[in-house]
Amino acid sequence: MGTDPDQLPLMQHALMRLWELARARAPNAPHLHLDDYDAEGGIKGSLSRHADEIFAEITRDVAERADTARRLFCLLTEGEGESAVRRLAEVAEVIEVTGKPLDEIAAAADPFRALGRSLLMPALERPLAPDTVLDISHESLIRQWQKLRDWVQVEAASADHYRDNERRAQRWSARTAEFLDGIDLDVALDWRSRERPTAQWAARYGGDFAIAMRFLDESQERRDRLSREAAKERAAAANRLAERLAEAQLHQSRFLTERAREALRDEHLETAKAIAMAALPDDLSAPDRPIWFPAVSVLADARSRDRQRAVLQRLSAAFSPDGARVVTASLDYTARLWYVATGAALAVLQGHTRGVSSAAFSPDGARVVTACSDNTARLWDVATGASLAVLQGHTQTLTSAAFSPDGAWVVTACSDNTARLWDVTTGASLAVLQGHTQTVASAAFSPDGARVVTASWDNTARLWDVTTGASLAVLQGHTQRVNSAAFSPDRTRVLTASSDTTARLWDRWPLLTVDTVAYAQIAALRDLSKDERASLFLIEADTGPGQEHVTATTDDPGSMCDRLAGDPFDPHKGAPGVPFSNIDAEKAVSACRTAAEAAPGELRLSYQLGRALLRADERDEAAALIRAAAEKSYPAAEDTLGDLYKNAIGVAKDDAQALRLYRQAAEGGYAPAFSDEGRLYWDGIGTGMDRVEAVRWFKRGADHSDPFSHQRLAELYEIGGDQLPQNLERALFHRAIETNLFEAAGYTMEAAIARARRGSLARAAAGDSRSNSPRSRRLAPEGIVASTSPRSRCWFA
Repeated sequence: MGTDPDQLPLMQHALMRLWELARARAPNAPHLHLDDYDAEGGIKGSLSRHADEIFAEITRDVAERADTARRLFCLLTEGEGESAVRRLAEVAEVIEVTGKPLDEIAAAADPFRALGRSLLMPALERPLAPDTVLDISHESLIRQWQKLRDWVQVEAASADHYRDNERRAQRWSARTAEFLDGIDLDVALDWRSRERPTAQWAARYGGDFAIAMRFLDESQERRDRLSREAAKERAAAANRLAERLAEAQLHQSRFLTERAREALRDEHLETAKAIAMAALPDDLSAPDRPIWFPAVSVLADARSRDRQRAVLQRLSAAFSPDGARVVTASLDYTARLWYVATGAALAVLQGHTRGVSSAAFSPDGARVVTACSDNTARLWDVATGASLAVLQGHTQTLTSAAFSPDGAWVVTACSDNTARLWDVTTGASLAVLQGHTQTVASAAFSPDGARVVTASWDNTARLWDVTTGASLAVLQGHTQRVNSAAFSPDRTRVLTASSDTTARLWDRWPLLTVDTVAYAQIAALRDLSKDERASLFLIEADTGPGQEHVTATTDDPGSMCDRLAGDPFDPHKGAPGVPFSNIDAEKAVSACRTAAEAAPGELRLSYQLGRALLRADERDEAAALIRAAAEKSYPAAEDTLGDLYKNAIGVAKDDAQALRLYRQAAEGGYAPAFSDEGRLYWDGIGTGMDRVEAVRWFKRGADHSDPFSHQRLAELYEIGGDQLPQNLERALFHRAIETNLFEAAGYTMEAAIARARRGSLARAAAGDSRSNSPRSRRLAPEGIVASTSPRSRCWFA
């Protein structure tokens, strides 16, 4: 047997196992077999094999018992390797170390205590109780059962890990060591998660278990906190990067929009559309970059002109008054004159640089007028085919041209949303008929030459007074583009034709407006009598069928917000709007907050909520909302944010920012921004004083129907100075336009002041009017545009 102390118990166990196998094979005549001895692994292998079988038995149904068994046997073993010895442990200690109840401890231990096994003591006959002392029956099990040897080795490593952490925790507690971090913390947390140590377990290895665990907890908490802070900083950095990217994208969008405008001016429509598209997000419903609204406008304009170009592919032809000749317009950049009798060509009218869209004879047949997509009209001598004059002033494609009945004037219609009156003799532009909001498709004189009717793609037609250039009436009722309009021979009716598949006959309209009466008073040098006033109207200006234009109202939050807080000058407004001083703050804030919450991405509603909050003196929230809309290039919000910076309301005063925002708002189509920008240049606020530049901005604002720009120009013309010479007639006409624009926007006080000032100017200008010839009084003074803002049905400037 030798001197190995394990030999005798191993031999004993091996013989017991062989005897059990022999009895199981032949209960009545058991014989020991060498094959069984070999199968059991000999003396040393039998014990380990038997212990593995028992372990497999207890974990077959409940796998978690493997960990309970491991902890149990490690608790009953002291030391490791060849020096490991048995250790006594009460069941109560096992319960505390494993965290398992008594029945689970018994389920793991009892199979090892069963008869014929006896690897654990006491024997199975004695039920386990908390005070029962457990023991390994012989230390040979510790040395010979490989699984237990592995467990003991892992337990020793775990104990070493605990002791290392505990010692570092002590140094940390004494402030001589830092928190665990990085891979060291990962290893420690993994150990704790895997081993689930308890205070009772740790007591075997000494040290302060509580401080060791607190050290791990606070190390983990610190790392998590630092991780959150780092994530927050990364998010902030990402936001800053996104803001810089958005700013760069906006800058790029502005640059591309300007290039698109240039292409549009040059009639390179496909190029303009491509560049404008590049300035916008790929998907406007889910934008991945800020939407630059001026680019939307340019894109829409390019597409509209593209459609218009398709319409203008059709040729135009007209007879001369005597029926002897025909004039044709062509896309080959020419018009041609033909003899009707022979079909022979009389002349080729050459000079245009693009397709010619229309051509018409003068009433005496001596001249021809042509309209072209090169932004000009031309007058031609029929006898020689020579070009007599180029009518320049329109900025886009002309759609039609026609002579007045006396042949003295020409009216042209254009896709720049205007019509113009021209002097045939001089080729001078006499008036710009402004008021339509889309392409003017045609324009025609009344039989007496006193009126003009225009048809527009904004679904309306308009009547104009030739004498004053005033808009007399807006004929509303068509639901799609109005393509043409004409007077009846007795000039009492107008017929319009539309893409809505209908034609409409209009038989009642006011021939002149109150402002035209005021101008007539100036020209006549005396007050008109009651009869003279009445004579200016053929029929009382009541509303007949097909004329009434009713603004629909609903009770939905968006419509209520539009009605209560809409900006009268907002190009994207959903209702006529209300002046700031007239806002009912309580109702407007409630309606707009509800509307904005229902449609969080609708910039108009967010801006209007900010406007209502400003009226309620909730400055901080108002400024935040207006800033958010302005940062997304909403023009009205940009102008209002400029006001806030200029006046230090809800934000720090920053005149340079105000100057920048006013400019952006003007580019986006917000009319009052022009005068806001001009006043900063005038006063040298946020920039150097530059009154020439200021006047340029005021004039641009007047072209965009800004009443404040008209107001400022009226003041400058009235007093005269280095920038503009005194001219009371021009001051008077700017006051007239200002009055009507303020009235349309609901600015009653400003309109009343303008009206009173206009009356004073009328009396002052009356002396000058005496020297004017009847012909010169037919139109506004040179350079004055008779303007009808799209915010009103009709008025005269």
